[in-house]
Amino acid sequence: MIYWGMIHNNVALSVAMFAAGSQIDLVRRHTTARFLACVGLFALAAFAHPLGILFTVAATGSLAIALLASKERKSRIWYALLASVLGIVLASFWVVPYTKNLRELGFRYAIPGESYKVMG
Repeated sequence: MIYWGMIHNNVALSVAMFAAGSQIDLVRRHTTARFLACVGLFALAAFAHPLGILFTVAATGSLAIALLASKERKSRIWYALLASVLGIVLASFWVVPYTKNLRELGFRYAIPGESYKVMG
């Protein structure tokens, strides 16, 4: 049985996998449509759940390490890195205030028994 709370992280991780694929696709060949797809998928993955944020940041960090290790085609990697960071920043306009408000209301994910009813 999948509980309601598990749907968000599964969706976020699934979209993040597609985002990582679009990142690789953008390194291979960059077009405006692929750039926008990468930005959109990274934003959606980061928007869906904190695990999506973790995955997208890890994928972006891995791409940055690949940029440092690469000897060829650095402009293509820069292009994909820019799309990834832009997607994360785009999602942060919603994620940062949301998590700040949850913290101010005392909601902690690790405490069992807390619900949205308790929060008001």
